[in-house]
Amino acid sequence: MSRFPFRVSFLSILSLDMNASTDNPDVWCFWRANCLPAGFVVGKFIKQKQYFLRNCPQRNLWRNIISLRYSLCVRRWSLVRRFFCFLTVLVWLGTPAQASPQEPLQFAAARNVKVYTEDFAPFNYVTPKGLAGAGAEIVRAMAVLVGYQSGFEVLPWKRALQIVKTEPDTALFSIVRTPEREDEFKWVGPIFITRGWLYRMADNKIDVSDLSDARKVRSIGVQAGGAAERSLREMGFENLESLYTPGNALRMLSEGRIDLWEASDIAMNFQREMLGLEKGSVVPTVELGQYDMYLAFSKSTPDATLEPWRRALEIVQGSGMADVIARQYGLGDQSVNLTARTAQ
Repeated sequence: MSRFPFRVSFLSILSLDMNASTDNPDVWCFWRANCLPAGFVVGKFIKQKQYFLRNCPQRNLWRNIISLRYSLCVRRWSLVRRFFCFLTVLVWLGTPAQASPQEPLQFAAARNVKVYTEDFAPFNYVTPKGLAGAGAEIVRAMAVLVGYQSGFEVLPWKRALQIVKTEPDTALFSIVRTPEREDEFKWVGPIFITRGWLYRMADNKIDVSDLSDARKVRSIGVQAGGAAERSLREMGFENLESLYTPGNALRMLSEGRIDLWEASDIAMNFQREMLGLEKGSVVPTVELGQYDMYLAFSKSTPDATLEPWRRALEIVQGSGMADVIARQYGLGDQSVNLTARTAQ
């Protein structure tokens, strides 16, 4: 399918609304191939088109964007190209709308939040080049739009969880949103979605098909302070072994130190590949359900402080950027699951 020259196609896109442009295959081809975020911005954010630019000094914004480009690596250049194109659309869309008096204050407060995470691949983990992982890169992209420059502090999970529960203006990712945690935090997300299981080694012939069977095994490895540990303990499980280094959980399972391991499908696959185990060597036994992963803020954080982060997530997801990052880390297509799910 042919493409228009840049000037003609760009002006054609801006002269049409998002729905009308789908009737013109040439415009739609250009839109999807080179300016995917533009449709999202024009269609959804036309009334707040300068929301981020007017609240983030341009020299700081562009410096952050350049940093983001390098952090995403050369092999993801197409993602960065689309993100730059999206920002070009924001600048090109015309005269900035008038900012409400509250918006600069919102951004100032949003940039002063202290953000924590843990070292748990492939969601967020430390590498020689810095923090990587699906959650880390999605939240980093949000931070670029907010103008947040303080970086993310990596702590053991239980310690980070306790800080965000007790200290104001703090946040934590990637955390599962559960009914037990609902009133303990304020939520932005989901940033991505995965599924949780109880796993066993294929050569371990224990008979486990439901949670009642799982109660009878010697031990179940669960992340210390994690959502599953809390839920299973409240269900009366007494055979849980808290794992303070969940990145070594599959090794413990393979060595017979635990009988079952609670984990998301993506975490299991990542650790299996790291250990060089065959694909069928780890077997799911009991499905625990969908894990919606969020950026959680302390309960005392004002709602206005969360608003720039929420809008940033909408743009990162709506532009397709979050989906590309998720695919890079084996999470598959998140676009259907995440549609219209940004929560209060």
